[in-house]
Amino acid sequence: MASASRGQDTLRLLFAGDAMSHVVQVNWAKTDTGLDYSPCFALVEPYVKRADYAAVNLEAPLAGEPYTGFPRFSAPDEYLMALARTGFDLFLLANNHIADRGREGLERTVKTLEKQGVDYAGAYLTQEARSCRYPLYKAFYTDYDSLVVAFMNCTYGTNGLSVTRPNIVNMIDTAQIVSDLEEMEREADLKVMCIHWGVEYKKHSSESQRRMAQWLADRGFDLIIGSHPHVVQEYEVLRAADRREVPVFYSLGNMLSNQRWRGSNGGIMAEVSISAATKKIVDTGYIPIYVHKGIWQGRKQYHLIPTAEVYDTLGSVSMPRWDKDSLAVFHRDTEQKLSNTKIIK
Repeated sequence: MASASRGQDTLRLLFAGDAMSHVVQVNWAKTDTGLDYSPCFALVEPYVKRADYAAVNLEAPLAGEPYTGFPRFSAPDEYLMALARTGFDLFLLANNHIADRGREGLERTVKTLEKQGVDYAGAYLTQEARSCRYPLYKAFYTDYDSLVVAFMNCTYGTNGLSVTRPNIVNMIDTAQIVSDLEEMEREADLKVMCIHWGVEYKKHSSESQRRMAQWLADRGFDLIIGSHPHVVQEYEVLRAADRREVPVFYSLGNMLSNQRWRGSNGGIMAEVSISAATKKIVDTGYIPIYVHKGIWQGRKQYHLIPTAEVYDTLGSVSMPRWDKDSLAVFHRDTEQKLSNTKIIK
């Protein structure tokens, strides 16, 4: 069981959406000395690092060169390293692109994550490896006692590409989820499901997402975090069969991508606070993030901009007018959609 320690009375978890790797992103990261993604994340790094534990959906295998984008991705190792330096601890692999480059790509991804020394969930080299690593347990030592969180991760599919044995990718399989819950090596104080689901670019959750969310809540999950649609979807608090309140972020949208149309040009980072005393979720909120493609502070790159920091002073921001307008629309759309929870600054 993995562990982390920090004396405290509140545990703060953070979740980011789809970290994609289109070819133009790779090209823009090129420097005279290699690939540098650090400008992408500079403005969001303080938010990530203030969390006790941060997760991101890595939606591109680390399959090595040639680096490719849609429809079959392969991201550079430098992309992972930049995300890790930013403060991300957990990389979610159960998504529809994990099998893009076949067995070799999946296995290289897992081995690269292990070499980097970061946590991952959702895809495994073998059943034995899955049994040892899943669910992913994190123990946080607080001012009161240890608080154990179990993280689980699954996907609706892999774009029709087969996962080659003995590799395993967790699918949305209710029988398997029930079995995983029954066979957990120890009881967790909180159970988190990070799930890849829904319809791409659909701005509201589907009926099947809502049914699945209720099913997960009724089976004992305390928090549900969604990805895949590449746009932000709504937030709600479900009432589980045992009367617990279960927060659901149906889709966090894009963390970083080259998708530029309305809604896909950004996403949110969900922040969840857990009381160390009661071991219950006591607060939720989000940080809206706009993906700015262009010059920022003298550097041409994809820059993740926390919109709440600049929205009220856009007039003084050095950015093309159309980009300011796009950022403002993204911010307003997101704030309206998530009006039942709050922006965190």
